[in-house]
Amino acid sequence: MNKKIFCLLIIFMIIVSGCSSEKVIENTSIIKRVKVQEIAVDEHDIFIEYNGIIISDEITKLAFKYSGKVDKVMVNDNDKVEENQLVMTLDTNDIIESLNANKKDFELANSEYAKALNSFKYIDDKLKKMELLFNEGSISKNDLDDIKLQYDIAKSNLQLSKSNIDKANIGITSLNKTIEDYNLYSNINGEIISILAKEGEMVQAGYPVVIVNENIKKVSFGVTQNDYNKLKINDEIDVYFNDKVISAKIVEISNLPDKESRTYEIKAQMENIDIPLNSIVKIKFSDKKVIGALIPINTIVSGVTDFVFVVEDGKAKMKDIEILNIVKDNVIVSGIEAGEQLVIKGMKGLKKDQEVKILR
Repeated sequence: MNKKIFCLLIIFMIIVSGCSSEKVIENTSIIKRVKVQEIAVDEHDIFIEYNGIIISDEITKLAFKYSGKVDKVMVNDNDKVEENQLVMTLDTNDIIESLNANKKDFELANSEYAKALNSFKYIDDKLKKMELLFNEGSISKNDLDDIKLQYDIAKSNLQLSKSNIDKANIGITSLNKTIEDYNLYSNINGEIISILAKEGEMVQAGYPVVIVNENIKKVSFGVTQNDYNKLKINDEIDVYFNDKVISAKIVEISNLPDKESRTYEIKAQMENIDIPLNSIVKIKFSDKKVIGALIPINTIVSGVTDFVFVVEDGKAKMKDIEILNIVKDNVIVSGIEAGEQLVIKGMKGLKKDQEVKILR
């Protein structure tokens, strides 16, 4: 009897122990706390990227018509200038001295002309009277010839005085024009690329002293043969410089590849863009469109296949995905549906079908 009781007790303890073990296993099933993001599926552009350089095909070299010493420089490198804006001047001290001398000659010639005109008028009037007297027989032929000689001399002096006035006037006009040519103006709206002369330096006539490029700038970049046929004239591309994104329109496509890089040069035009010449920029243009979800790259778990966790009915589910494109810290993927709840935090240690609690 005691032996039977003992056996029953042992069996009971085993059963109780088994039930207790089952309870422990159930209690070790941890509910994982996660954060989720609702999936949106959209159409996305897949972009091709290249590096480019800012150039300008329209460069003007400004030079003085005359040699001289630079007096003032009104601009600096990278300054914006407008057409007919004064950018540099030459010293005009010598030319002003010559101008003042010509003005004195002009005043003297005017004074001499006034005297010669009065003398001519007097002789002309006297000649007319003497001719009347000669016709009346009151004076001799010698007397008339003598007054005619005086008339010719007075007329010659008048013409010489007039010639001196004209000569001085031409000199003044020419020097004024020269002084104006001692001022150098920009002939375009653009940007100062380089200043090649300093104040006080001597420069030669026709020697470039200022280089200006037009406001219209271009970006130049080379593409591979695979991407060559993806672009055409008037296509728009995006140009990235620091925190700026600028639209540019393709205006030139080379038909021949570069001998060294074997890439085809593309030029796209930008207007009124404040990016210094020779700056390195990033070029982006659309290759194709794909339909997918844009998700954070750190939500992807890599194994035999790439997958993410989504929450369905309070449990974690694994979803195989295909990466279509990488966009900075995000990726465009297929394999997940709009409206699904993507786990974005709490993936570490998360297992398939594990119960989860969504944190708000």
